[in-house]
Amino acid sequence: MQHKAGMPIEAGRFPKEQAKKIINVLNGIPWEGRKTNSFYGNLMTQIDPSKVIEGQTTQDMWMARAFGLSRDVPGDAQYKIMEEITQNIAAQNGWTPYQAQAAIWVATKARNESMKSEINAHIKKKKWGTNADTILPQHQQKFNKYFQQMVYDSKFDLKQFTKASYSFADGIQDNLGFINLEAVPSTELVNVLPGIHNAPPEQKAEFTKAMYSIFLDENGVDLLAKEIGIVSPDGFMGFGGWDGDINPNMQVQGILSGTISGGINPADVQLVELYAAVVGTVFKQDGVSYRRAFNDTKVSAQNGVDLDVGRRLTAEEHEKIYDALIKVFGHTMVQPTSTGTGADIIQYRHKDGKFEIDEKGLGFDMPNKEFQKLVEQAIMEVGLEDDIHIGFYRSDGKLVENNWKEQPNGEGYEGNTTTKSQSLYRQLVDKYSQEAETIRQEFGDKYGWGEVQNSQITEGLLKTTVKKPPNHLLE
Repeated sequence: MQHKAGMPIEAGRFPKEQAKKIINVLNGIPWEGRKTNSFYGNLMTQIDPSKVIEGQTTQDMWMARAFGLSRDVPGDAQYKIMEEITQNIAAQNGWTPYQAQAAIWVATKARNESMKSEINAHIKKKKWGTNADTILPQHQQKFNKYFQQMVYDSKFDLKQFTKASYSFADGIQDNLGFINLEAVPSTELVNVLPGIHNAPPEQKAEFTKAMYSIFLDENGVDLLAKEIGIVSPDGFMGFGGWDGDINPNMQVQGILSGTISGGINPADVQLVELYAAVVGTVFKQDGVSYRRAFNDTKVSAQNGVDLDVGRRLTAEEHEKIYDALIKVFGHTMVQPTSTGTGADIIQYRHKDGKFEIDEKGLGFDMPNKEFQKLVEQAIMEVGLEDDIHIGFYRSDGKLVENNWKEQPNGEGYEGNTTTKSQSLYRQLVDKYSQEAETIRQEFGDKYGWGEVQNSQITEGLLKTTVKKPPNHLLE
C-alpha cells in the first residue's frame, strides 16, 4: 500500500533490506529463494489465485522446529520431505497444503512463545547461551533435547498459548476497516432516477447489488480495490442512513493498517480515499465513508458505539434506530451502519477536526461522553427485544463528500485525491461510469424510475454487460 500511495516502503524486522526486496518485486525482479517464493505463493491464494502453485507450502524456522531439525533453515532435501509430509497431513484432514502448514506453524510458534521466558531462563542458568537463538555449538544437542521436552512433551499454560498463537489471520482481522457504499443516487441530482427514492427496499437492494457488481470479477474479487492497491477480503450487504432515509449498502472490507497512537496508516488513507472518490463519482453519492475501529481507552476519544445484538439488523430496525437518533440529536448526521452483529453509530470529526482529541472532544460536535449517552438513550427508546450489548471505541475514518449542486462533475471527490492519484482517479471513473450508466438505464426502464441524465463519459470505452454478484454477496 505504501508503494501504491507513492510513499517510502517500511516493513519487517529489517526494514531497509525488506524494503529493497519488495521494491525489486514491484519493479518486476523475481523473488529469490524457495521459502520466499512459497510464502509469496501462499499469500497469493487469497489475493490472486492465478499466481498460486498447487501444493506449495512455506517451510521456515517454525516448521523446522516442528519437524525437530537441528537448525532453523532446512536444506533442499529436508524442505522437499517436509513439504511432502505437510501435503499428506492436508490430504488426511481434507485441507489445502497451505492450510495444514499454517496450522502447524501457528501451533508451533504459539507453544514456543508461551514458554519462551522459562526456556531462556534455563539456558542462562545452564550457560548454554543467552537465549534460544544463540546456543553455543557444544551445547546444541543438549538444548535440542531440552527444547523438545519443554515445547512438545510437557504441559503448557493454555492462556499463554492462546495469547502467543497470534497469526496472520489475527493480524488481518485486527486491521480490518470498512468502506460504506450506497448506490441510490443523490437527491440533488433530480434528473437521475428520480423514482428510485420512493421505491420499495427490495428494489433498492436489487439495484445496489447490480451496481456493485461492476467492480467484481467472476470470483467476487473487488477489481477496483485491487487496481488501487487495497486488500479487500470480503464484503456484505447491509443498510446505512443518510439525510433521514435508510438505504441498502455494501460494507466492503479493506485492510487499513494503523496504531492506536497514530491512527490509520497515511498510505492506507490515501488509497481508501481514492477508492471512496471513485465510487462516489461513479455512483453519484453525496458522500462515501470509511472507518476503522481502535481500542482506545480514553473516553474522550471514543466516538464509536457498537450495538451488538448477535445478528444482522433488518431495514425496519435500522429505520427505528435512525428515527430515535434524529429525535435525540435533532439532526440527521448521526446514523446507524450495519455490522455482522448489529450496527455501528459514529460521530465523525469535522473536516478541520484534529486527530488528537482532548478532554473537551476537540473536532466533534459534542464531547464523546455526551455522544455516547445520547446514543444509548436512542437505542433504549427503540426497544429491541434481543440481548443488547453496547461497547465504545475510537473510530478513525472520514466521510468523503461532494456537493452536486456546486460541483456537478464530482470536483469535490477529485479534489480529495492526491496529485499523484488524480490521473488514476480519472482513468477509473471513465472505466466504470459507462457500466453504471447502463445499469441505471436498465433499472429506470424496468421499474419506471424515470429518465437517466447521461454523464459526460470518455468516448471509446468498451461496452460491458451487467455481471451477477457471487452468492455470498446476495445473502
